[in-house]
Amino acid sequence: MTTSLNTLAAGINNGGRVLVVCTGNICRSPAAEFLLARSQAFGPGTVIESAGVGAVVGSGVDKPMRAVLDRIGGVDTNNHVARQITPELIDSADLIITMSTGQLTKVHSMAPQAFGKAFTLRELAQLIHMHGRGMTLAELHARRSTFPRGISKEIADPYRRGSVAMETSVLEIIHAIEMITNVPTPADQLAVLGAKPLTVLSSAQLNPDRVNPYMFQLFKSLESHPNITYLQFSWRTALTGKVDVFHSHWPEVKIAGPSWFIRWKRRLAFRWMMRRFERRKTGVVQTMHNLTPHENQSAITEKLVRKFRTLEHMRIAINPTTPHDAGAPIETILHGHSTDWFSQYPKQTAEPGRVAYFGLIREYKGVLDLVRTFIETTEPLTLSISGNPNTEELAHEISSLANTDERIDVTFGYVDEPDLVEAITRATLIVLPYRELHNSGAALTALSLNRPVLVPRNESTDALAAEVGEQWVIRYDGPLTPDLLTKSAQQAPEIIASGAPDLSLRDWNLAGAQHAAVFTEAALRAKSKPSKNPPVE
Repeated sequence: MTTSLNTLAAGINNGGRVLVVCTGNICRSPAAEFLLARSQAFGPGTVIESAGVGAVVGSGVDKPMRAVLDRIGGVDTNNHVARQITPELIDSADLIITMSTGQLTKVHSMAPQAFGKAFTLRELAQLIHMHGRGMTLAELHARRSTFPRGISKEIADPYRRGSVAMETSVLEIIHAIEMITNVPTPADQLAVLGAKPLTVLSSAQLNPDRVNPYMFQLFKSLESHPNITYLQFSWRTALTGKVDVFHSHWPEVKIAGPSWFIRWKRRLAFRWMMRRFERRKTGVVQTMHNLTPHENQSAITEKLVRKFRTLEHMRIAINPTTPHDAGAPIETILHGHSTDWFSQYPKQTAEPGRVAYFGLIREYKGVLDLVRTFIETTEPLTLSISGNPNTEELAHEISSLANTDERIDVTFGYVDEPDLVEAITRATLIVLPYRELHNSGAALTALSLNRPVLVPRNESTDALAAEVGEQWVIRYDGPLTPDLLTKSAQQAPEIIASGAPDLSLRDWNLAGAQHAAVFTEAALRAKSKPSKNPPVE
């Protein structure tokens, strides 16, 4: 393993060699070669070249692809000559980047020793995005198992599929390079790919009285983007306005209502909205906040949501472990941190032995179990619970049990942000004993305020711990026990004193650029038509 191989992933210039591979070496691999070189993703002294596993030897860049690259500018496609990959080319390369897993398999079969230095472009980009540019190539290879399930590792093959397919393929390459370099693509380059300024309608509305930090920061991250006009939801815009992309968060919420009449009207409007999106070829993007709805849904709601899912052109996961079916392509855009959001509020000094729960109180969140467990502790601990129960029965059960222990303080209802910050920062440990935990805004809120969290162990919480620091995400198997709760609370002050969790991958400026790229790709996919020609390249 050469020195340059160890440092390429960090973007350090050591004169390394990168080999980009596709099938014919006339579309995807020359495009990636030119765009990677122009971006200086691996340093200005790195040599980037390309080849094909079934090359159209001697040919130049395919004419439709050349037209797309010429419109972008800054690359010279005239001197490209397609060539066949050889064992010698593989051996001389420090890093090999393929466009598909099939091509990666062929590289491995030709040179098994190349396994540790060969990745698909999207695999490499995702691993660097998840684990940071400071990782060495060997370290990224060791973390290949962390690649999120269900996310495609492929760059779409555009050969003989028309100009829109070429533009989409190049856009996928550009998006991968953005993840590697952490540098957004200039708007004028996206525009020549057919990525014109887009009007994106969110399914969310900002409530000035009860602001959702995630939603507010998402709107804020997009408001200055030159290619995106990001609108709050209104039925008038959805049913009569000009919308290029619809960004859905919780589709079932749009058809919910307090009475049968309101639900009937919303279901009717939802059906009309779906038909309109189909007719107008509106791109549809779904952010997958939950794996399944937390509340029971009616048969009609489930049917409408299933229909809506068939309209999706892109999906966004906010967690790298989100499973995925064979539906629309999925991109991971990590849930952004709230460090800046909460910086305006005064922080409290953590009180030794104080643990807290905050957030919506639902049956599956295990708050009642937490109270039972806490009552069994014998050390001098205190417990603070802040949140809004979804049923009076659950509120009664929790308050009745909490009243038996004077160490427990319960505040039901909506918690204003200054009070929320006070409740979190007074505690040394935030306990989130959810029976089902995949994406947790509460965990990110606690970490943003420099408080460790105690959570059930699963794939998602393991990934979060690996990202932000193992000590900040204390995990447990099985039911929460009094001994574990006590021990975690005793460890928490030392964790807080150690510094802060690493939330660098959750910057909202990056998230805004990533959302814009997904919206652009969804709009292109919505306009494209299936080709009658089989893929060849």
